[in-house]
Amino acid sequence: MLNRFVTRIHRYAVKRLANGATRLYVQNADALQQSGLLKNCRVSLSFKRGRIEATLDKNGTHKIMDTARGELFELKNKDTTKALGDAQFVTITFRTGKLIITIHGMDEAQQKREQRIIDNLLSGKPLRTACLFSGLGMLSYWIKQGLALQGIKTEICFANDMDELAMSCNLAGNPMWENATADASAVVDSLNALHLYDLPQSDFVTIGYPCVGQSSLATEENRDLNHPTVGTLFVPLVNALRRMNPGLFIIENTPRFGASETLSLLQRSMPDYNFTQRVFDGHDYNELESRKRVAIIAVSKGLPAMDLSDIPSQFNNEPVRTVNDILEPMPLDAACWDEMAHVKARDNMKHLGYRNCLYFGDETKMVTIPASYGPRKAGTPMIAHPETPELQRQVMPNEHANLRELPGTLKSQVMKVWKGTHPLVSKRGSFSAANRLLGNGVSRRIWTSMGAALGLHLLSAATQPDTLAA
Repeated sequence: MLNRFVTRIHRYAVKRLANGATRLYVQNADALQQSGLLKNCRVSLSFKRGRIEATLDKNGTHKIMDTARGELFELKNKDTTKALGDAQFVTITFRTGKLIITIHGMDEAQQKREQRIIDNLLSGKPLRTACLFSGLGMLSYWIKQGLALQGIKTEICFANDMDELAMSCNLAGNPMWENATADASAVVDSLNALHLYDLPQSDFVTIGYPCVGQSSLATEENRDLNHPTVGTLFVPLVNALRRMNPGLFIIENTPRFGASETLSLLQRSMPDYNFTQRVFDGHDYNELESRKRVAIIAVSKGLPAMDLSDIPSQFNNEPVRTVNDILEPMPLDAACWDEMAHVKARDNMKHLGYRNCLYFGDETKMVTIPASYGPRKAGTPMIAHPETPELQRQVMPNEHANLRELPGTLKSQVMKVWKGTHPLVSKRGSFSAANRLLGNGVSRRIWTSMGAALGLHLLSAATQPDTLAA
C-alpha cells in the first residue's frame, strides 16, 4: 500500500436524464477515501463554465453518500448542467480533500473548434486555413476561391511539404499567401517530424494525402498500410490534426483510398468527426481530364455533416475547352517532334492496356497527365504534328500548366523549374520536375465548385440556432 498521497486523474462519462438534466457520479470508494472524502462527510461546491470543484467542508451543502459499495459522489442539478454543457465526458482530478471536475480534453477541443469557426463565420472574420502535403498548394487555393464565391474570407496560417522545390514555388507563386495570417509559417519536413514544430489552431485543413500507397502499380505487399514510406503516415497525420483542431478537414486522393485501411484507421482514430466521401470525375465539370479523385470531408460532430451527393459546377457558363485551348505555339521543326516508334509499338501489343494516346487539338477529353510524365511512354497524352503524320510530341510543361489553369504567378515559378532559372534546379532545367509538380496538382473546376458548396454549407450551419449549445 502507498504511504503517500498520489494525485489521481480519471475519465468519467456524463449521463443525460430524460428531463435534460446532467448526472455525474463517482463510484470509486478507493479514490474518494484516498482523497479524504469519506462517507457522510460534507463538501462545498463551486461552479464555473467547464469546471466544478468539490472541497471538503464540514459546513458544505453536499454530502458524500454511503452505499453498499462504499463512498459515492453524485451531482445532479441545474448548475452541473450549466457548467458542463453538452460534454460527454469529464476529467476528475482527485486531490487531498478536493475533487476538480473539468470537461474532458476531447470534448473541450470539440467545443472550442466548433465555436471558433461559427464565431468567425458570423462575424465575417477570415477562416484560418492550413494545408498538409501541400505541393503547389492548389487544393487549398481552389477551395479558397470557391469559398470566396460565397463571401467567406480565408487566411492561410500553415503549410507543410517535405519537397523543398514544391514549397518554394508554392510560397513564391501561389496567390493564397497574399492573404496569410501574421503568424503564418511553412515547414519543409516530414509529417513525422511535425511534433517538433508549433502547429497553429486552424478552422479547416486541406490534405493532399500521398496516393503512391494506393496506386495500382504498387505490388500487393506494398499497398496501403504496407507501403514502406507512406503506409503509416496516418499516425502523424492524426497527431497533427489533433494539435491544429480544425472544425473540418478535407482529404484528396485516388478513388482507391476511399475504401482503404488507412482511411478506416483514420476514421476510428477521430471518432469526434463525421466523415463523408464521393468520387469526382473531371468530365462532369467540363475538365479535359477525367482524373477521378475521391473527396473526403470530415466535419466536427457538433456541426452538420456535409452532403456530397450534389456539388453543382460553378463553370456551366464557360465554354467547353478543347486540347487546342491549352496548347502553346510550337515550331514545326522543333526538337520535341519525334516518331516515337517505341510508344506506337504498344498499339500492336494486345496483352498490354496502354496505347499511343494521340490528340489533334479538337478533342474535348484527354487522358490524365500523371506526375511521372517525363520519359515518353504509352498511355500518356501525345500531340500530333499538324503537317507530318509520323511525328508527335509530348505536352509541354507550359501547356500542362494551362491544363491545370494555374494562376500566372504560380505558372511562372514552374516555368523557371522547366527552363533552369529556378535556384533549386540546375541551369539545364527539368522537364520531369516541372511535370511532377503539375501532375500532383488538382482540378480547378471540381475543387472550386467544392469550395463554393462548402461555403453554402458553413453559412447555413452558422445560422442554425441549434448548431451549438448556448
